[in-house]
Amino acid sequence: MPQTFTHTFDTAFFKGKVELPTGLFIDGQWVDGSEGKTIDVINPTTGKKIVDVAEGTSRDVDIAVKAAQKAFDTTWGLNAPGSVRAKFLSRLADIMEQHADELAAIESLDNGKTFKWARYIDTASTIEIIRYYSGWADKIQGKTIETNESKLVYTRHEPIGVVISKSVKTWQGHTRPCKVAISRKGSPGSPGLTRPP
Repeated sequence: MPQTFTHTFDTAFFKGKVELPTGLFIDGQWVDGSEGKTIDVINPTTGKKIVDVAEGTSRDVDIAVKAAQKAFDTTWGLNAPGSVRAKFLSRLADIMEQHADELAAIESLDNGKTFKWARYIDTASTIEIIRYYSGWADKIQGKTIETNESKLVYTRHEPIGVVISKSVKTWQGHTRPCKVAISRKGSPGSPGLTRPP
């Protein structure tokens, strides 16, 4: 069972206590890495260690891919109509909006950005992008292509399966990879995995 990181913020912009699991989120639950190793998370502003988080290995990736494939085959992908995917993505954006200050404080602590930048640029744009793609989830359609009377030709857009992306540069923080992995892949129905920088 992964540890929980607890931090009390007492800044001009955010005051409050946050608790975060330090494990890997695989198959709907927080777990320790398969090798039990951890990675130091360093505050770039102070150079001090914030917390140790679970280190994922290729074995953990294999486990996550199998879990995502199972979800794709049983409850997501073609098994979840666009209207259902739209509701999930919209609900995620709602939850992120309710906790925007908390998410920004965590992002600021982790990557050294100012709270205002993390709140009003990174977190806000992540919420906007997830909302945008939630709106597309039930509008992804194919086409009927006119040829002649003897045949019917059409295209069908459908999810392709598990999509894995690695995060982009560290300075972009963690909310940007989140919006890519979740919204751009989840809206059309492909489960996505991402790894933080």
